Amino acid sequence: MEISDVSFSPKSMVDDFGRVFFFQGKVYRAIFPANENYCHQLLNSPLFIELQEKGLIPDTKISDLKLTDYNLILEHEKLVEIQQHEWSFEMFKSAALMVLNVNNICNKYGYELKDAHTFNVLFRGVNPVWVDLGSIAPIRRKNEWIAYDEFLSVFYLPIQFYLQNDNYIVRKLVESNFYRMQTAPFQQLWDSGLINLLQKKPFFYQLYFRNILLKVSDRYNSHVNRFVRRFNKYYHKLFNKPAKLFVYRKKTRNVAEITSYLKHSELTPMISQWSNYHKSNYELNGEVVVSDRFKRLIELLTNYCSDAKSSIDLAGNEGFFSSLLLQNTRLEKVLLTDYDANAIDVAFKTFEQRPDNRASVALLNFIFTPALKETTTRFKSDIVIALAVTHHLILTQQFAIQTIFERLKLYSNKYVVVEFMPLGLWSIHTKEGSVVPDWYNQKWFEMNFNKYFTLLHVEQLEENRIVYIGCLKSLLYETV
Repeated sequence: MEISDVSFSPKSMVDDFGRVFFFQGKVYRAIFPANENYCHQLLNSPLFIELQEKGLIPDTKISDLKLTDYNLILEHEKLVEIQQHEWSFEMFKSAALMVLNVNNICNKYGYELKDAHTFNVLFRGVNPVWVDLGSIAPIRRKNEWIAYDEFLSVFYLPIQFYLQNDNYIVRKLVESNFYRMQTAPFQQLWDSGLINLLQKKPFFYQLYFRNILLKVSDRYNSHVNRFVRRFNKYYHKLFNKPAKLFVYRKKTRNVAEITSYLKHSELTPMISQWSNYHKSNYELNGEVVVSDRFKRLIELLTNYCSDAKSSIDLAGNEGFFSSLLLQNTRLEKVLLTDYDANAIDVAFKTFEQRPDNRASVALLNFIFTPALKETTTRFKSDIVIALAVTHHLILTQQFAIQTIFERLKLYSNKYVVVEFMPLGLWSIHTKEGSVVPDWYNQKWFEMNFNKYFTLLHVEQLEENRIVYIGCLKSLLYETV
C-alpha cells in the first residue's frame, strides 16, 4: 500500500516514534524503522501489559497492513476525540489524574512520559486515555520528570483558574490548541503574566548571587528579569568577571503532592442560567421520573431511526434524555453536549458510574463552534437531537432558523430530531410567556425544516412541544 492511499493525522508532526494515520475508518500508527526493536520491546513489556489491562492506553495490536517505507504498523482502538477546549473542570481533572497515573506506572518500570500535553488524551466514553505510545521513554533524570513543567502549564494551570472560577481566563486559555506554541521573541508561559493572576502557585522564586540566597518571592516578572540581565552585564564590565546573579524557580509541590492535591480539588461552581434544569425529572428521594413526552420520544426514535448506531444530543443539559437513550435503545455511542460547564460536569460524573463506555460528553456551543467543519466531522452522528432549544435560539438570541438547521445537518449522518415550541418562551409551570411574532408559527417552522430534511414524522407531545423527525435529503436520493 502506498503512502498516498492513507490519511496521516495532521497532529502527528513531532513524534520520533512513528506517524498516526487513518485507513478505512480505522486508526493506525506507522513505526519508523529505527524504532521497530524498541516498539516490539515495549509491546511485550509488563509496563505495556499493565497500562492496557487498566484501560489507560488504547487497545493495540500489530497490523497485517503493509505501507511503503514502514515495516511495522500498529492498529489502535478508535476513541472519541474531544479536544481540550471542549473539556469541563471534571474532565480536566480526570485527564490530569490519568496522565499522572500513567507516568507513575511508567516510573515503576524505569520509564516516564517525555511529554504531557493534551493532544495525547482521548476518551473511551468519559474515561480519559493516553494515546501516544511513542512518548513512553526511559527515565532521563533520576527523581525528576522531564515533562513536569509541561504538565503544570497544560493541566495544572487551567485547573487552577477553574478552581478560582476565573472562567473567562480559562476558556480563552484552552480555546487555543496552540497556546503553548513558541513565538519570537520567545516567552515561556510561566513568564507571560498568567501566574501573577493566580492566588495559588505551583512554585516560588529564589534570587541567588554567587550561590548565596538573597531573596525568596512568589512573583517573577519582566522587571526582575531585566534587572538580573543588566546587573550581570555591568558587573562583568566593572570587575571583569561573571556576576552569577540568577533567579531559580523552585517547585513547591512534587508529583505526589500534585496528585494528592488534584484528587481532593473540588470546584464550587458559579450559578449558571441552566443549573439544575433537569432536577424536575427526579423525585425528592432521588428516583427518576420519566415524563410521557420522553417515553414517546424514545418510542419514536426506535421506530423511525432503528438503524442508527450513534447520537449527539445538542444542548442536552445534564444528559437526562441521553441517559434514557442508553437505557432504552441499542445505540452504541451517545454523545451529550452543552455549553453550560456545570451541566457537563454533572453529566460527566453521572456517566462515570456506568459499566459501559457508550456515553461521552463535550462542552460545546453548537452554534458558535471553533473550527466548525473539523468539529462537526469529529462529532457527526447518525441521530442529531435538539430538544427544547430552538425557541431560545430564535426568540432570545435572534438566530436565523436557517443557521440552526444548517448546524443540525452538519452534525448528522442520517436523522434529525428537533422540537418546535409554538408558544415560544412559555412556562409549563406558570402557563405564562412572552408574545411571539406573527411569523413564528408551525407552518413557518415546517416550511424551513423541509428545505433541509425529508420529514418522516411530526407529532405534538405537549402543549408547547411539537417534535419533528426527519432524515437528510441525500438519503432519499440514495434509495431511489
